Amino acid sequence: MPAAQNTLMFSSMCDVLDEIEKTTKRLSIIDMLSAFFRQTLEETPQQLVQVIHLLLNEVGPVHENLPLGIGEAMLVSAVSQTSGRRPQAIRAELRKAGDLGTVAQREKNSQSTMVRPKRLSVNSVFQKLREVSTVKGANATKKKTDILRFLLVSCVGSETKFLVRLLQGKLRVGLAEKSLLAALANALADLQKTDREEAVGVVRDVFCIAPLYEEILEKALEHGVRNLRAFITLRPGVPLKPMLAFPAKSVSEVLQRTKTEPFCCEYKYDGERAQIHITGGDVAIYSRNMENTTERYFDLKEKIRKCFRGQEAVIDAEVVAWSREKNKALPFQVLSTRKRKAVAGSEIKVDVCVFVFDILYLDGVSLVAQPLRKRREKLRASIIQENPHLQLVSAVDCSGDEKTVEAFMEEALENGSEGLMVKLLDAGSTYEPSQRSRSWLKLKKDYIDGAADSLDLVVIGAYYGKGKRTGVFGGYLLACYSPDEEEYQPICKLGTGFSEADLEEHTRRLSELLTETQPAYYRTTDTVRPDVWLVPKEVWEVKAADYTLSPVYTAAYGLVDSERGVSLRFPRFLRKREDKGPEDASDAGLIADLYTQQASHTK
Repeated sequence: MPAAQNTLMFSSMCDVLDEIEKTTKRLSIIDMLSAFFRQTLEETPQQLVQVIHLLLNEVGPVHENLPLGIGEAMLVSAVSQTSGRRPQAIRAELRKAGDLGTVAQREKNSQSTMVRPKRLSVNSVFQKLREVSTVKGANATKKKTDILRFLLVSCVGSETKFLVRLLQGKLRVGLAEKSLLAALANALADLQKTDREEAVGVVRDVFCIAPLYEEILEKALEHGVRNLRAFITLRPGVPLKPMLAFPAKSVSEVLQRTKTEPFCCEYKYDGERAQIHITGGDVAIYSRNMENTTERYFDLKEKIRKCFRGQEAVIDAEVVAWSREKNKALPFQVLSTRKRKAVAGSEIKVDVCVFVFDILYLDGVSLVAQPLRKRREKLRASIIQENPHLQLVSAVDCSGDEKTVEAFMEEALENGSEGLMVKLLDAGSTYEPSQRSRSWLKLKKDYIDGAADSLDLVVIGAYYGKGKRTGVFGGYLLACYSPDEEEYQPICKLGTGFSEADLEEHTRRLSELLTETQPAYYRTTDTVRPDVWLVPKEVWEVKAADYTLSPVYTAAYGLVDSERGVSLRFPRFLRKREDKGPEDASDAGLIADLYTQQASHTK
């Protein structure tokens, strides 16, 4: 990478964020970012990776597990100390404004300083925030607070607002990673005088298999953005987002979709997706959101390594709570009680089993472009022996035989599974990272019984409770995500499925996400107005009776009806999805497909 000749100031990044905050137009946001990224590449290329991570509210790749979010209490304390106002006064202002960043900036603007502090650079902010994310042990709180105070004292203008939001882990400007990737590709294309559209396709492709901004930028500058595919490869140690399936309502629909193509049926376990990376003698386990969860399943590392024949691999799997006595899978609710930190073996209360079903990489070779039948052969050959903690997924091959599928479905349900995964074996069965593919279908008992699929929805607003629910949020506004429009589209108001303890805990936690005004990237009608708006951060799994067209809600607006969106009838809260971010929520295209499927079944 070329040597940087200048220092990129933090204020330059904040100026761009100020402009982005003023618009809802995705193309305008991409244009602004593209220009900023190109200027940064020309003047301070070594700092562009830091800029990108800061724009994503992070200080490194997701799998490095460097959390940036700081508790509200610590931030209020830091703002109080630097402004000279009592914490109670800061909290009172926060209740009015709904955004601590805005409050901190107002306090800063009202102060007069005798000595002008040294201006902040992007590098200094990035390094200090990285230090905050890694501080542990004795006096950690004091050390973090000291760093926060130093940064806040040095801020000027909108730097204060965006610094506080960074520390909270939410910039609140509606900047999606998809737009950021497009802007990066545009900047590289302009710099290298190549086609923008081609560059965007290449950057998105390589990011799917190796989401490392530093490496992508380095290789693009060295070899050209058009040639990235030859230099960025899938490999152990770098997790990628998994391939996902579309739901199917019945066995007949499965056969209709697969037509005459050979396919296999696998048990669909009610567990947690796991991506297992093996490098020599080491094993790492990552969640579907690419977070390192090895510590949570530390007891599996040695057992997995002993079962594997090769030296290096990336394996797709599901971790399931398991009853050794009954030799049967247990519900996800049991798995969710397993401690997230490593504990002594005697303290492990929830036993687990890993069911492996796909292999993406083996001993130096990426397998994602190979059909599932070949990948499966390599997976089976690489497992020395199954044991009580690691097993190959239960599966059967089919080719249009309805009775075979129905019998295997019954067997799967009897053994504690949710249903079946149906996967093409040959043509069209390559592995598609981070994509929901039609070569994979999921068939659950709930679908066959006529119930709608559960959805993962983002909490974007809340309603104050009444009667017994006075003092807490009694209802919530939920939305799907539209990756094409890069906006959140409300789909329902939710008020059932909660215990009193749930409501109190949700209110406590979500109160930190309050925002003064409706974010510009929420697409709403005039009749959807919650009592408070929330920044998109939490994802909840929700079950409903069915889907209906609505003039009030905007989910999948224009995809199934030109004037109405899709809504849920009788939605019910199931659980919080710890493994998903807001952009991983059920998307508008999926909502439209599910509504269309339901409509075709009711004709």
